[in-house]
Amino acid sequence: MEGSESVTTRFILLGEARSGTSLLLDELNRRWTEIRAKGEIFSHTERGSASSFEDVARTAFSDEHGATIVGFKLFSNHVTEQQISALLQAEGMRVIILRRRNPLRRYVSVEIARKTGRWSQGRPADPDTPIPVEDRRISIDVGHLKTTLRLSEDRFRGFDQLTFGVPKIGVWYEDLVADLDGELRRIASFLGAGEPAHQSPPRLEQQNPEPLEDLIANYDKVSRLLRRIGKSEYLLDETT
Repeated sequence: MEGSESVTTRFILLGEARSGTSLLLDELNRRWTEIRAKGEIFSHTERGSASSFEDVARTAFSDEHGATIVGFKLFSNHVTEQQISALLQAEGMRVIILRRRNPLRRYVSVEIARKTGRWSQGRPADPDTPIPVEDRRISIDVGHLKTTLRLSEDRFRGFDQLTFGVPKIGVWYEDLVADLDGELRRIASFLGAGEPAHQSPPRLEQQNPEPLEDLIANYDKVSRLLRRIGKSEYLLDETT
């Protein structure tokens, strides 16, 4: 894997969709001039059918603007475990693992984004284009939800195993939202960055802050499932 001569630290953000990965990388880019945080460069959408894993990996940690800390986000469906292991061998590697304490909220957010086609929302939201909550409300297939929750747990266990021995930091989405400035400073310090060039309100904002009962049409059915599998804490009406 190639890299700019100026790059001293390389990092990978491991997570799942709708867990704050875009918020985290966008704010690192905005606030620290020495950090270059790329997006989903290994996703099939980003790299296209013509670029192989090897093609992308060759320049994954390079930056033409002279950043000293360069990385990107990676979801498990972008590459194989063997390919993740290969990327983790890069010199100066650091890993950020970002997840949500309440995976039901993540699941709801994913399903709403699929329904509406809106995967991010800038700040401030355009007053002419808000999507009313009744148009975002979803009915959940509880069988699919149960499987998704199990696969998510398996995914993060896999991340922990793959990154054994690599310097890493764990971040919770809920903590990032509650104390954005503090969490960003903690992450940047882990990566070896100095003070931020500036601090300002984030460009991205939460899209579905309403209570779960307002967002889930068959809330009672979902509640029964979560109580049956011992995950009733996901029903707590937190909105972050």
